[in-house]
Parts: sequence; structure tokens; C-alpha cells
Amino acid sequence: MEDKQKIDSIASDVEFALSKQQDVSSLKNMSAEINTLLSFYDDCQSSAYSDCHLLLHTDTYMGWKAAVLVEKFLRTQGFEQVNLYLCEKLTTRSTAEFRFACTTIAEHFSKILPGWKEQHYNIIFQLSGGFKSFQGFMQVVGMFFADEVIYKFEGADELIRIPRIPIKLDDTAIGIVKNNLAACRNLVRKEILTPSEAEGLLSLELFVEQENDMVAITPWGTLCWELAKKELYNKELLDPHHEKIRYGQDFMKSAKNECTSAKRWEMLNERIDDLASFINSNQKVNLRRLDVKKLQGNPMPPSTHECDAWAESPAHRIFLHREGEVWILDKLAPGLH
Repeated sequence: MEDKQKIDSIASDVEFALSKQQDVSSLKNMSAEINTLLSFYDDCQSSAYSDCHLLLHTDTYMGWKAAVLVEKFLRTQGFEQVNLYLCEKLTTRSTAEFRFACTTIAEHFSKILPGWKEQHYNIIFQLSGGFKSFQGFMQVVGMFFADEVIYKFEGADELIRIPRIPIKLDDTAIGIVKNNLAACRNLVRKEILTPSEAEGLLSLELFVEQENDMVAITPWGTLCWELAKKELYNKELLDPHHEKIRYGQDFMKSAKNECTSAKRWEMLNERIDDLASFINSNQKVNLRRLDVKKLQGNPMPPSTHECDAWAESPAHRIFLHREGEVWILDKLAPGLH
């Protein structure tokens, strides 16, 4: 409680100082993050207010409080789209927790940033402040997803700007993922595999790490998987590689008829992954993008349930039913309503 009160007291003083301080050089001296942002916007202030800011912070009270201060400062400067993103377990005290945090962030960014690029956003990673080890990780992630990485050395006036260096997975890495697709899918579903189950992946040292009789995916593995997945998921319907999911006799035909673009193939294969996670969790993890629910009446026999395939118009559903413990995917078709 004393620590929290002390943090609140310091934060209150800093917030007051930020609100009263008008001199730019003095503002820059108050925060590494603010220093870098103000330096970046020196030449583009007139068009900056439509920018979106995503502030990453640790799950400590101090980390959250610091992010809130930066958020409030940006809003006072006219930026309306400022959001906080909690990096759970982001700490250097535990290798396992740090790895978990990096893995989660790699997965999250690989899902949201391509969509922002499709909306013609210019994506910039600002890496001043934070753990040095995390900065190194984010700089590599930035080479895949950001247009530019920026930061400032402590005490320096000049802004360091690193443009994106085109990076892609080589064919060997993609081949290993493709040839071990079942193991990869199990790993990204947060399951621990035995060395024998992950045998084909052990040669890709950055992808997995082994401890005793357990094999888990690394943060770099998560990043590699998300990039390789785009090469594999957008061409055709893949085998679900799950003992409790089976395609009915008409499902593949309907998928070929309805998946009229690479993006739709990708979304369909991803929803089947979500269905596998739903089954593995004993139906407790029913993601909003999946939304498994029971059909009312009997509108699509033999299907008793439906789940989302994609929401973009025309929205499509996967119609399915259970035979014992196995879910049979019957048909891909437009939603009934």
C-alpha cells in the first residue's frame, strides 16, 4: 500500500508538471517516450492528430501508471486515438514469463498489424524506454511488420530512424512448418508436446525449445508460424489435424464454391483452428470470432450447430453436428439470417 501511495504521489507531481510545462526541451527531459515522440512530430505536426497510438506497458502498477501519464499527455496535445496494451508477464526476472510475454505480443501484432497496413496506415515502432532485451525483440518484430523503427539514445538530441529492411522466411523454414503442420498447430494452441511429437521441428532451433521431456514454441517460433501460416492457409482447405474434427462429404465442395479469394481460405482455416481450441477447452473457449451456437429448429439438417467463418459481407457460417465426441463439418454457406 505504501508503494502504491508513493507511486501515486510521484505520478501526480509528474502529471502536474507535464500540464504546466510549455517549453519543448523541458518536456523532452521528463520522459524518454515523450522525448522521442516530440522529436518525431517536429516536422509533421499538421497531419499528426489522426494517428493512432498503442502504448505497451507491463502488468505492474508502476508500468500502468507510467503509460497512463503518457496517454494523458498525448491527449492534451490533440491526439484522440490513444490506447493502452497490457503486456502480461513482461518481466526480466523470469525467462519463462518474459518468453510468454514476447510470444503473446508476436501473436497479437501478427494478427492486427497486417490489417492496419491494408487500411494504408504507416506503422512505426517507438522503442525508447523499457527493457533492453524487449527492445531487441521488438526491433526484429519491426523488421517484419513496421515501416520504420525510431528511438533516441539517452542524452542524445538526434532521433534514430531505421527503415524497414525487407525480411521473409526462407523456403526451408516454410517447408519445415508445412511438413509438421499438425505439431505446429498443437504448439500454437498452447499445448506442450513431447520430443517425439515435435521431432520434425527440433531441427528449427529458433522455433521450439526443449526442457526435459517438454517442447514449447518460442517467441520467434510464434512469429515464424504466423508468417508461414499466411503462405499455407490462403491456398486451400487444410486437414484439421485434430482427432475430433472431421469434414463431411459436402464440406470440401462447399468450401471450394464459397472461398473465392485467398483471404477467405485463410479465414476458414483459422476458424477451424479456433474450433480445435474450442474442443480442447471442453467448449469453454468460444471466441467471439468463432461463436459456436446451437441452431434453432432444424433449418440445415444434419447440422445442429453453426459457427462463424467470416463476418465480411456476405457473412458465412460453418454448419456442423456431433457424432459422439467428433464434430462433423457439414457445409460452408451464407448465414441463415
